Amino acid sequence: MQSPTSLPTIPSDAVSIKNALLDLISKVTNINNNYGDHEEGYNLVYNQIINQMYAFPADHSGANNMVQYYHNNQIFGGAHSHQDGLQPQFSHNDIYVLKQFIQQFNIPAAASNPNYPAPVHIMVSNDGNVYAIMAENAEFFSALMYDIYHDTHKLSKFRKNLEKEYQDYFWPGQNKWTGSQTQYEMTFLKFIKDVNEATGNGNGDLGLKMYRAKPNLTGWQELTLIQPNELQPNNYIINPINCN
Repeated sequence: MQSPTSLPTIPSDAVSIKNALLDLISKVTNINNNYGDHEEGYNLVYNQIINQMYAFPADHSGANNMVQYYHNNQIFGGAHSHQDGLQPQFSHNDIYVLKQFIQQFNIPAAASNPNYPAPVHIMVSNDGNVYAIMAENAEFFSALMYDIYHDTHKLSKFRKNLEKEYQDYFWPGQNKWTGSQTQYEMTFLKFIKDVNEATGNGNGDLGLKMYRAKPNLTGWQELTLIQPNELQPNNYIINPINCN
């Protein structure tokens, strides 16, 4: 996320990925900003000619208040914000968008070069925390998403179960979310790992990894679920693991 040594002149609004995330954090945490009715976001680009990663703004004028990322084989990911009026964690559609990044980031050398970026979808929550999701196995994840989104019954459960779990923390009378950061993280992790047949995604472990940025964007932690007591199979806690 550090500032690149150089930025392209086209697009003229290119910024470092870190600065893009700082801008999104500012937009969700500044009470004087009025972005509650739609997402804001950035495209994340890898330019193999200058060997740099950078970001440039995405369109936010699309349907359903959702950010619209560009379709380009150099775009390996996106970052977007969820203001107070939107879901407190990744949505079901955010998961599917990761599949689209996997499909479109099509630089042949990327598959065999560990220095190339991996497809990623980043979300800045309404409290200013920064999260990312990535696929453990891109081929498996893409095939699973294709299967879910081409089956009406599976898609309905996939969408409704996650939305229903979030709604447990929503107060309609005040139009605000009442849960904690940990509760939202736990809800999403349980969903993608499908730990509960009744409330999970209905398709087994999605093969996703979830990350949370450290304060001031100084690094990342992978968030994993663990069961501290085998005699309490439904009791989970979140185990943050520092990334190198």
